[in-house]
Order: sequence, then structure tokens, then C-alpha cells
Amino acid sequence: MKHDRCKYEGCLKSACFGSNVNRIRMFCKLHKKNDMINITARKCKIVSCDKQASFGFLDGPRCIYCAVHKEDKMVHASKKREFMEKENKRLHGLDSYRAILMILGVVLHTALLYQLGKVISSIHTFRMPAFFLLSGYFGALLFYKGDVTKMIQNRVKRVLLPFLVFVFLFFPINTFIWTYLDSFNRGIVDPFSYSLNFTINGNFFPTDIMHFWFLYHLIFVIFIVVGINLWMERSSYSFPKLKNKLKRTLEGPWSFFIFVGGINFFWWSLFRWGSIPTDTSWLPNLIIIFYYTIFYSIGWLIYSLKIDLKSFTNYAWVILIIGILFSLLFNSFNHLFHDYNNKIGMILQLDKVFWYLVNTFLGTVALVFWTRGLLGLFLKYCSSGSPVWRYISDSSYWIFIVHISLCPLAFLLLAGWTAPLLLKFLISVLLVFFVCLLTYDGFVRSTFIGKFLNGRPYPSFKKGPSLILCFFGGVGALVLFLNPTSVMERTSPWAKGKSPILLLPKKNVVYPYDTKGVSLEGIGLLRCAKVENYVICPDGGNFKDSKKACSLLGGSMTFFKNKDQYESVMKWLPKLLKRRVWLPITDSKNEGVWLGIDKKPLTFDLWYPNEPNDWGKGEDCAEIQLWRKVPGWNDLPCDAKLAFICEMKAVSK
Repeated sequence: MKHDRCKYEGCLKSACFGSNVNRIRMFCKLHKKNDMINITARKCKIVSCDKQASFGFLDGPRCIYCAVHKEDKMVHASKKREFMEKENKRLHGLDSYRAILMILGVVLHTALLYQLGKVISSIHTFRMPAFFLLSGYFGALLFYKGDVTKMIQNRVKRVLLPFLVFVFLFFPINTFIWTYLDSFNRGIVDPFSYSLNFTINGNFFPTDIMHFWFLYHLIFVIFIVVGINLWMERSSYSFPKLKNKLKRTLEGPWSFFIFVGGINFFWWSLFRWGSIPTDTSWLPNLIIIFYYTIFYSIGWLIYSLKIDLKSFTNYAWVILIIGILFSLLFNSFNHLFHDYNNKIGMILQLDKVFWYLVNTFLGTVALVFWTRGLLGLFLKYCSSGSPVWRYISDSSYWIFIVHISLCPLAFLLLAGWTAPLLLKFLISVLLVFFVCLLTYDGFVRSTFIGKFLNGRPYPSFKKGPSLILCFFGGVGALVLFLNPTSVMERTSPWAKGKSPILLLPKKNVVYPYDTKGVSLEGIGLLRCAKVENYVICPDGGNFKDSKKACSLLGGSMTFFKNKDQYESVMKWLPKLLKRRVWLPITDSKNEGVWLGIDKKPLTFDLWYPNEPNDWGKGEDCAEIQLWRKVPGWNDLPCDAKLAFICEMKAVSK
């Protein structure tokens, strides 16, 4: 809006003063006449008063009454501004903590792809409770600094609307990408077409809420806690003694652990949880909602009880180190606990419940000390509000939203690279983080999307270079993932001229192996190879069809009778198959009891840590994961499509 200029000759300042009669701005403050008043300033709410309003409450409008008519506990507008600036300054540490928790999602979901169990467990143990605790603190800040209506409006704009928009927008995108990853792992020759057809055929409406489950549960938690606080305000219950005890409890590091840890231990033990719960279904899980309501309420209490945030900085390093140590113990013991199968009980003659409680205790200590230790460190070292931390905090919401689509792409990009697993993991994390920042700076920060997520847009750091890098990076990614040759070569090492004869020169290799006219729908037998007394088929099928194909070829799926036979095959098998291959064992008859094709128990096993876990209650078959540094066993659904190995009954002449 164009401001009226001061009428004084030669003055270029804006006119703010004029007659109280016609309310027309004529002069600036320097050239105003004695009988003129500030037209632009807010007037005192007293009808008969023409003075400027400059006093208000800290938790309300800044200017309500003048100095004559101000009420008790009102402060001058300038004092309120100083107070608010001071308050906002001390929140930089909490804002940075929240941002890092969001960004840790990149590390967590990348670790899931590489199956780094210790990394997954360490992050997942405390990340979500800490999220809800901080959300409770910021929710209380909005609740007590303004009216309830504005607080609800803010949460609707920042939580509910982004959830609804992005869950519907990203579901088909994530469906395609994760189906592509799954089809790639299963050895499908054209994973792009397969994934596209799967997505188009009715997979647009979100059947689950993906990683947005945090926002979904947060909505319910907010309404529960706000409703309780409104009821308490309107009732005669104040509980002053209880509030004082809670304040002293939350301020002390060890009392904080006893209080929060005790609640967590009780909850985990009551519902037999072994870790932090997640639920991606649309049907609200009341048990999970109430669990996270506890942590949200703790954050709410930290603000409402006016607990000095500096108290959390005491012994922060010590607390964090304790949390790390117990996290390592929890990870190690968790592996033993999940591998129980009566082994530990048989050796130590102790009840399984005892070991479950020990496991729960270790996880609880790790959760509480990680949460409090990091809270103290961020308040101590990140409260200055540096531009770097401010930028990271602003971008964290966008990183949380889009990273789940980028993690599998980075994984696929490095799938064919024969490098240490940990190195590939670190590069994938950095790559996803870099792309998230590029897209944020180029498409979000200064646009309507940034306003939608953060309340207002911010100036971009380097918008032009970000857009250019995003464009060329996107083109390069499309060329890479849409190239059928590239996909085939990464799926099967002997595609496009890479014969097993060249890969295994010292072996008795026959390629292509004569399948003698054997055909079976859904099974690819054209590129099978024979190595010694084994037939390897990279273009396999589900477990049932692969087993049948071996029978038609005159053999049976290779069942390793002992560890020596297994190790002799594994000396050359990873050179031919880079992904996954069927292991002919199943627990379909009796869950947890794995039998071979001869229906006899296993004589040995090489399960990965925390496997078999029957994830999703449908993993009744097993595979050998050849893509990992140390190949091992994992359970999976029997309808997956993997490569298979047949052990022939007799050596062909």
C-alpha cells in the first residue's frame, strides 16, 4: 500500500498525524501541529479517551489501553516486544532439536533399506517420544500465549492440512517407488512397467498413512490434551500441591528418569511392547494415542509449570552417554531376546517373562536418557539462533515429508556398486539430505508451499542454482532408472553378454542351460545356467512355482544339508546373483518352527539379527540375501518372486 507523504515541503516521511475530527493524515511526527494526534496508532479502548493505546497483557493484544486507563499486570508494548523476543530466543534450541529429530527420519529409513538393525533401534528408541514431548511444549506455548481458538487454528494449518494434502499427494508416488524397489529386489526384468501398472490399477487412494502417521496421531493427541486443560480451567480443580511436586520432579535429571521411565516401563510391560509402536492404518489405535499423549503432556507440563529450561542442561553429556551405553545394551540384548526360541531359558533355566522385563528396562533407560540428554545439549549449544540452524529448522518439515520417496531411489542408485555396506549407507543418507535441501531451496522456501508449511515464505539461499541442479539431477535419475539395460545388468550379472562362463572360469559352467522344453507360467527358464551339479535361474518366480520348476527340470530346490555344503556354494553364488535367492525352508505348518523340504528341522541356521520376525504376519518362506556384505537369511512372503537354485539328481552328460 502506498503511504501518504508528509505535507511539509521537502519532507519525504510518511504522514501519521492529523486532526481528530476528520482523521486525515497530514504530517509526520517531526512536523505535526500541537493539536494533532497519531491517526495510525491504536486508540485507547475507553470511548471518551483519545490517547494512544500502548499497554496490554503479555498473553493478549499488545495495545489495548493508554497509560491512564491501563489495568493491573498490563505492560508497555515495547516491554512486551522485548519479552517476546527473549522468549523466542530461548526456543531456538528446542526448534533445532525438533528439526534434527525430523531429519533423523532420513537416517532411519535409509538404515531400514540396508537392514542396519543397531542404527534403526538406536534412533527409533527415542525419536517419536521426543517428537511428542517437544510438540507438547510448543502446543502449550500457543495455548497460554494466545486464545484457544488461535491455537487450534494454528495446529489445523500446520498439522491437519499438511497431513491431508501430502498423504493424498504422495501415496501414489510412494506406491510406485517402493513397488519399483520391491520388484527390483525380486528380479523382475522390467520393474518400471510392473510398478507403473500396479500403481495405475487402483492404488491412488491412500490405504495407509505411511510415515505421516506421526501427524495423524498428533491431531488426536492435541485435541485430547487441549480438552483436558479447558476442562481444568473451567472447573474448580487446580491441584497446586501436585503441580509443585511435578515441577520438582521434571526439573531433576534423576527424578525425571524415575517419573518418565516408570510410566514408559509400565506401558511397555502392560501391552508387551518390545520397542516404540507405530501404526500406519487409518483406524486410530487408542492405546498408541494414549501412549504418545503421555509424552505430549510432559512437554505441556514443562511449559505450563514454568520449568526453567536451563535445568535440562545440567549433566546433559553424562545423561546422553548413559543413554548411548544403554542403547547398545538394549540392541545386543534385543537380538538375544528375539532369538529366544527357548534357547536362553534352557541354558539359564529362567522364565521368559524375566528376560522380557530386562529387555523393557534397558529400552526404557535408553529412551529417557537419550531424550533428556539431547534436549539439554541442544538448549546449551543451539540457543543462539544461528542462520545455519535456522535454515535447517525451516527445511526440516519439507525433509520429513519428501525423504521417504528419495531413500529407495538413493538405495537403487548405489545397488550395483560393490562397496562396503556402511559406506553406501552414509552416501545414501547424504545424497537424500542434499536433494531434500535443493528441492526445498528451489521449490519450497520462497513459494506458497513454504508459506503453507512454515506459516510464511522465507528468502531462498540460492534459488537459481538449486533449480538448475534439481533439473539436471532429475534428468540423470530418469535416464538411469528408465534404462532397461541398466536394470537388467543390476538384476542379473550375466545379462547382456556377461556370461557365467566369464564370471566363473574355473568352474564347470554350462550356459545357457538346456531346459529341455520345460515351461511354466510366471517362471523364466531361458537364462538358466548350470554350475557343477546346480542349476541357477535368475528370472525366478514365487516359492511354489520355483519348487515346481526344479522338479520339472529333474531336480529339487537346493536344501543345504550342512554348513559345509552351504559355504561351498556361497563361494561362487554371490558372483552370479547379486540380489536374493530362495531358501527351501518354511514355517507355514507351525509358526516359528522352520522345516526343510524333507520336512525335517534345520541342522543349522544363518538368520540375520532380529530375524525371522514374521513381519506383517505373512512371512512363511525364507531367502538368502546376497547383496549384503555377509550373505544371510531372512523370512519373507511366499508369493515374492526370487531367483532359485536347483540341485540336480544326477550330473548330465
